Amino acid sequence: MVVDMKEALSGLDLAAVVRELSSTIKGARLANIYQAGRNKFLLKLRKPGVTHRLLVELGVRANLTQREVEVPERPPPFCMGLRKDLRGGVVVDVGQHGLDRVLELTVANRGDRYKLVFELFGDGNLILIGPDGRIKRVLRPKEMRDRKLLVGEEFKYPPQPAIDITAPDGPDMSGLRELGDLEAVRGLSRLTGLSGPYAEEVLLRAGVEKGKPCSSLSDAELARLREAVAGLMRSVLEGPLEPRIVVNGGRWIDVIPVRLLRYAGLEERVFPTMNEAVDAYFSKLEADRLGAAALAGLEEQVRKLERMLAAQEEAVERFRAEAEAKKRIADAIYAHLNELNFLLDALRDLKETVGSWEAVRDKLGELRARGPPFSWLKDLLPSGPLALLD
Repeated sequence: MVVDMKEALSGLDLAAVVRELSSTIKGARLANIYQAGRNKFLLKLRKPGVTHRLLVELGVRANLTQREVEVPERPPPFCMGLRKDLRGGVVVDVGQHGLDRVLELTVANRGDRYKLVFELFGDGNLILIGPDGRIKRVLRPKEMRDRKLLVGEEFKYPPQPAIDITAPDGPDMSGLRELGDLEAVRGLSRLTGLSGPYAEEVLLRAGVEKGKPCSSLSDAELARLREAVAGLMRSVLEGPLEPRIVVNGGRWIDVIPVRLLRYAGLEERVFPTMNEAVDAYFSKLEADRLGAAALAGLEEQVRKLERMLAAQEEAVERFRAEAEAKKRIADAIYAHLNELNFLLDALRDLKETVGSWEAVRDKLGELRARGPPFSWLKDLLPSGPLALLD
């Protein structure tokens, strides 16, 4: 079974996290807030006798943690602004907008109510909404077709899915047929907002092939899909949670709030709470990535050193060859030192006689005819007394 690893919480996963947070941090005082990276925020929340730490990684996850999180000594300006408005306030509500990947904390402070909105979809964002419903602070200002995330603008949520799967009387699935030849799994995900794995789970529970064209879904299949969606919603939003991490071939591939049919037969590690499961899963994912990055860096360093070593070995071989050649020349000179001294003396005497080295050079043919060592002469530099020898 080939399954991609979960890279971020889905809206349904977040719903389970929010259920637990509502009973854990509601009523807590916001002691401090830290920005631990570009997308990572840590909230320290205190109740009598206990301190909770909420870790939010924008675009990825939100969960309580007991792990150490490194924070800078001096907070960035955006974080300082959040502290100014929120520190010392009380968390009066914890929520989620529909089943969007949006976590909301309502904080009452000094007579005003603020809403701190953590967006966990896309690249993520963090927005502070003031008592007037307008954006007071935004981590990454954006202007989009359907919403403006700019200071002073009225805050608007992202567009909602066409099918409300949280409807009390169950979702109306008839709109699926209007999607024509689109595969059922894609159509279900598009209209409901369910992530791919949960859309597959719904189809599996309903006994509908995920590749079936939406236009060919029968009334009975739509009814089964409706019941399967409602059942999944009840188990996550109302029933007892069964948080677990799914393991496939030794790899952690998913963190889920309840048992899923699609993972039947795979190893599962059960946790007491969804927050603990989420923290364990994404902490390991982050550690594995850091380890892989460190390993890749070490491997590149090894490759660099290997290239340097190869270049040095090549240079050593070149120097060794040059040294051996020069040694052979030196040995030859030493072996014929007397003859060479005789040759040089004879050339100097001849120069005295003919008047210049150029004149001596003109007589090389006659000199070579005398035999060794004169026959060793290949040429004579015009400036003398250096000679080129064979």
